[in-house]
Amino acid sequence: MLAGWKSRLYLLEHKWEQVKRRKTYSEHREFNRVYIPLRKKIEEWDRKVHLNFAQNGVEE
Repeated sequence: MLAGWKSRLYLLEHKWEQVKRRKTYSEHREFNRVYIPLRKKIEEWDRKVHLNFAQNGVEE
């Protein structure tokens, strides 16, 4: 499940890089307001899953 979120996040980053030049400063700020917390949350989940897997040998 987490791998799906990470791939979607990667695609979102890639698409944003393609259209970024045509966006205004306020659009950049709006994107970052949503994107940065989402990326941090997914990275946190990823660390928890890997830590749990390392400790228990099973994925949630």
